[in-house]
Amino acid sequence: MLSGAGVLAELQDILVATAVALEPGWDERYVATRRLVLSAPALLAYVEHYRAGIERQVIACLADKLDMDSGDLRLHVLSELTTTAWSVSGRDWVRRGGQGGRRALIEGLEDAFRAIPASLDLSASQAVSDRPSIP
Repeated sequence: MLSGAGVLAELQDILVATAVALEPGWDERYVATRRLVLSAPALLAYVEHYRAGIERQVIACLADKLDMDSGDLRLHVLSELTTTAWSVSGRDWVRRGGQGGRRALIEGLEDAFRAIPASLDLSASQAVSDRPSIP
């Protein structure tokens, strides 16, 4: 059962467990498919359509598990953060040709999930102060 405080961590655990359980050979197919998708706008549109369906499923599951209304904006944000974490980590892994295998993909996914709270804490003044100065 999902708990309110740890929902993001539990979503991460679910995605990591799913990635670990994927059949051998999935890695190569995923890299090849994503490269093909990037070269064909129609396929990219399909992936976005598919992703929206996954997000709706995540929202429905969360609403049920947390006893919340599926229209609650927090569920929509969590769902999109989850699929975005997967997308960002997968995109970087594909760019590197799947280097490091599934373990590298999972590490990237874990990094993406860790970046979510840190990203929400960013401020404009911090972003400006963190920029390297130009001589």
